[in-house]
Formats: sequence, C-alpha cells, structure tokens
Amino acid sequence: MDKPGDLLVFAVGELTQETTKLLQEYRNAKVSIDGKVQLVLATAVEVGLSEDNSKDSQLAAADSANEAKVHADDSKDSQLAAATSANEAKVHADNSKDSQLAAAISANEAKVHADNSMENQLVAATSASEAKIHADNSKDSQLAAAISANEAKVYADDSKSSQLAAAISANEAKVHADNSMENQLVAATSASEAKIQADKALTIVGGAISHTPNSRMKQLMDANGNFNTMVSIPCFTFDEVNMSGQIGTGVHPAFLRQDGSIIPEIWVGAFTASNKSNNVIVQSDVEPWHTINYDDAKAKCVAMGNGWHMMTAMEWSAIALWCLANDFQPNGNTQYGRSHAKRIEFCKRVDGDIPNTRNKAALGSCGSGPNSWRHDNTPFGISDLNGNLWEWIDGFKLVNNKFHISSYSGQPESEWEVTDIGLLGPSGNKWENYKFTGTSEILKQMLIESTEATKKLKGGLFYNITGERIPFKGGTWQSGSRGGLAALNLQYHRTSKYGNVGFRPVFIAD
Repeated sequence: MDKPGDLLVFAVGELTQETTKLLQEYRNAKVSIDGKVQLVLATAVEVGLSEDNSKDSQLAAADSANEAKVHADDSKDSQLAAATSANEAKVHADNSKDSQLAAAISANEAKVHADNSMENQLVAATSASEAKIHADNSKDSQLAAAISANEAKVYADDSKSSQLAAAISANEAKVHADNSMENQLVAATSASEAKIQADKALTIVGGAISHTPNSRMKQLMDANGNFNTMVSIPCFTFDEVNMSGQIGTGVHPAFLRQDGSIIPEIWVGAFTASNKSNNVIVQSDVEPWHTINYDDAKAKCVAMGNGWHMMTAMEWSAIALWCLANDFQPNGNTQYGRSHAKRIEFCKRVDGDIPNTRNKAALGSCGSGPNSWRHDNTPFGISDLNGNLWEWIDGFKLVNNKFHISSYSGQPESEWEVTDIGLLGPSGNKWENYKFTGTSEILKQMLIESTEATKKLKGGLFYNITGERIPFKGGTWQSGSRGGLAALNLQYHRTSKYGNVGFRPVFIAD
C-alpha cells in the first residue's frame, strides 16, 4: 500500500492537471466570448445604432461578459485553493466546473443579447425607415388637409409621436410603427375628407359655395350655414323645348330678371325642403317639412339668404317643359309609398310601413324613390315632383276667380298684375275639359291656362273660385293619376297647414 503522503501527492498532481486543463478551456471560452462581444459592439457602431433599447442590449451583453470574467476569476481562486488541500482542491475543481458552466451559460446569454441587439438594430432601422415614410406621408396629409387644418394637425402630431416612440425601443417602435400606420390611414382619410372640403370651396355660385364643381348637382351653402342639394336647370328658349309659337317665343321667362337680363341657370332643390333647427335644408333620406303655411314657407326660403326664394309657377313650368321636350315624365309616390303607374317602384316611408299600407299618412323620405321619380331619370335629377307632398308655389294666386300674376321672381304681391281671367267648369276634371273666361300668354307659359302642353302632362286641376286661393303643385301620396307635373290645386288659403303640403327652395345667383 502506498503511503498516505504519496497518495496525497498523486491526488494533488492529478487535480492540478485537471485544473490546468479547465483553466485553459476557460481562457479559450473567454477569448471567444470577448471576440463575440467586440464583434457585436463593432457591428452596432457600423449600423449606426442609436435606439435606447439597442444600447440596453449592448449593456446587457457587457454585463454578461463581466459575469463571465467573474466566473473566470472564481476559477483562478479555485485553482489556488486546490494547491493547498486535496479535498478543498476537489471542491474548488467542482466549483471550477460549475464556474465554467456558468461562464458558458453567460457566453450563450451574451450571444443571445448580441443577437437581440442585432435584431433590435434591424427592427429599429426598419422602424426608422417606416417612420420616415410615415413622416413623408404625414407631410403630404398635412398639405392635403389644408382646409381641415385642425384634424390634419392632430393626425400629423400622432404620426410624429409614433416616430419618436420608434426611436425609444425596438419593440415599442414596432408597436408605434403599427400605430403610425393606423394613424396614417386615419390621416389619409382625414386628408381625403379635407380634399373634398377643399373641392367644395372651389366653386362659387353667386353667394353660395358649391360642393361639387362642374356638376349639374351641387351642394350650395346658404346664409344659415347649411349645405343644400341643388340641381341646375340651364337657360333655354321656347324653341328649344318645341314650344315656340304655342305658348311664347324667345327665352323662357323663368330665366329673365326684372331688368330683362338673362339668368344662365336656376338652381332647384333636388328634394322638398326639410327642417333643421327651424331652418330650411335640402337633403335626401329625411322627412320633408310639412304642416307649414304659405307665408311661413316663403319666409323660410327667403331667410336662406340673397338669391334664395320659394319655387315659382314659372320655374315649375320650366322643369315641366324640359321633361316634356325630353319625352319623360317622372313617376312618384302617388299610392301610399309606391307609384300607382308602376307598383314595383316604391320609396322609404317615414312611418316605416310597407308600401300600400293605407288608412294613414304614407309620406316618403326625401329622394328615397328610384331614379324614375326624378325629373331626368338619373340620380342627379329633381326628386318628388309627382306625388308625396303638394308643394306651395309662389308667383300667382286666384282671388274671387281672378288670377293675380307676378312679373318676376320676388315681386311683392301688392304689385302683381290682376287679370279678368277666371275658370269655368267643375273642379277635378282633366285639363282638356277646362275653359277660361279669357286668355293670357303668361298664364299659358306658367302652365295654368290649358294648352297642348298641359294636355300632354300628367295631373289634374282642383280649385275653388271664392276668396283667396294659393296654389299647390304636384300631388300627394294618394293622388293616383291626378298627381304629376301638371297637377294644380287652388282650393286652400295661405293660412292652411296640412301634413301633406310642403315646399321647395330655388336659388338664383346674382
């Protein structure tokens, strides 16, 4: 048996060799770790890493390297302790192995942090690139949103905030980049809306601002700040509507001012008037304004500003003759939410009931019928001239069976011309059955006196020859064949208020 001293010497020698080997492996690992750390740091410098998260990742890698150095120092301490005692050497050798393992783990962690740092740099660079794109887009959005400045500024600030967030950390930058994309989409929508608003302000029609340049249907803003959907009827002569020699010559009187100058176009409400805060507004898919008397309806139109007034008989005549010249007459809500002539055509009833539900009001929402209910059979036409509501008409009245007629739009009633012409025959007949006590070219032009034009146009005549009678035109939801462009009602007083009577504004530019 060997002496205990020999065994101790042998054990110490063996442990020393093993410790030396472990130390060498540690040094190699440390060199490798240091090289990787230096490589990561050099790469970070080359790509211009500036984000705080990337710096944090480098710091984490440096901390991991320091931890590796600590473990290496522990390993050296373990080697020194092994030279003193075999048992302690073995323990320290084990500790050295643990330290080496810890160092290896630290090396892996350092590599992970380094890889994360490179990924963070890539994400940050991508975020920076995206942020620049969003910044450019934000500038474009701000430029396009010049009219909606407040909305555009909000979205531009949001976009800048997203770019700043991208510079703070790679992960947060990605989140903010996504938010920036959403903000860009919102900003683009806002810019689009702003452009629409800007386009709306491009065209001035008299004192009104037009929403839609170069269109025969425009949104005209009145003095109350409301946009009204209006349709242009361009000036024409009687010859152009095939009426020359029958009811007059030259320019139709609807396009003549008091001084005889020509009005290039009149702007007629695409829909009957609606009530917005006790002011007129002309828009689709809302309940028409009804249960209002003649004087109040007329005053509401005048209150819309300079150039606005309630439709006159002469202006209604211009639309009717235009339709007749184009061989088209619109259908409408003449049978409880549908057309009596074509029952498959219907509108959206205000009460929500289905078409042809009877024994109750069947008023339709403005313009909710098909294109065939518009004067030109297109989406850009004047709606509901046939049926739905009677419409108050300005420009003439019947007083004790004598017609009082205005010479121009806006002329005071006290100045209207009083004729000796009245009506003969019972009310409610077809136009061709009516007789007048005299004849008047202006009554023919207004489609009041019976002519070939009134015989071709749809609608009946109703009247009362006693007292003052103010005209309605068009018919209602229950007029049937008696509704239409020629339908005229002279049975009611100016103070009358009914749920089936409304009105329509017209605008003429200065």
